[in-house]
Amino acid sequence: MGIALLVVAYNSPHEGIDRLIESLADSKPHEECTNEIEVVVVQNDSGPAYKRNGAVTLQGHGNIGFGAGVRLALENSSSEIVAIANPDCYLEEGRGLRELIACLQNGPTHSIVSPLVVGHSGKIEHHAYGDWTFTPTRYLIRAWSRLVLQLGSSARIPRGLKLPGTFLIMNRDVANGLGPFDPKFFLYGEDRDMCRRARAMNIELLLCREAIAIHEGGVSAKSVPHIVTRGQAAAALEIARRKFGFLGSVLAGFDLLVTSRSSDIRKIRLAEIRHSFGREKT
Repeated sequence: MGIALLVVAYNSPHEGIDRLIESLADSKPHEECTNEIEVVVVQNDSGPAYKRNGAVTLQGHGNIGFGAGVRLALENSSSEIVAIANPDCYLEEGRGLRELIACLQNGPTHSIVSPLVVGHSGKIEHHAYGDWTFTPTRYLIRAWSRLVLQLGSSARIPRGLKLPGTFLIMNRDVANGLGPFDPKFFLYGEDRDMCRRARAMNIELLLCREAIAIHEGGVSAKSVPHIVTRGQAAAALEIARRKFGFLGSVLAGFDLLVTSRSSDIRKIRLAEIRHSFGREKT
């Protein structure tokens, strides 16, 4: 059966991908049916190709974004279980793949599982679980996330929260049915959209508290802050449009401008707002 590890990289240090793969290999189940790890790396940059750990690396397509990159990796893999991971995270020793597989296999047939995602300091990344639309609700959802993640015990993720795209594991039929991500989301927002679609399809969202993923955070994005700012703005507008229609995108645009921390960020956001409304008119 095996496990397919799908990684989308952009200016990502190869050592980070090494560590991610090694963390899976060190904690993989010993059962014969799940003892193979198939690695597919979609490299969205033009730097030296990743050629380690038996990985299949796809390159030369340009920067197609995270959602489309995951879909490309999925199409070029064959294992029955699919793990999607950022290149700047890795599983904690003794609390990794074995626990995630057990949670997936013991849960409902159609489910998506995430480990508990923590930062390098060991603190839970509460913001990564929030399913918010506008800034005022963002802080309320973050408080709800803290309550659920720190004091809760259930594996099921309640409304108002989602699973972070940092590390996800699911069966191939679930991944194929969902996409898993909509390629329209170039960067950011794809996990919020996926989780909402999953709930509509009665796919369970599960948190495996026995597994931990350590997230270094934004390693490749630091070199391209303008792409990050644009991606965040585009995601906010699209999420609001899908949830509340045209009025939602208008409110999201206003929200983006009001919360801009600098004139440079405001310019990038304004350009994306104009681009977004230009697409809606056509």
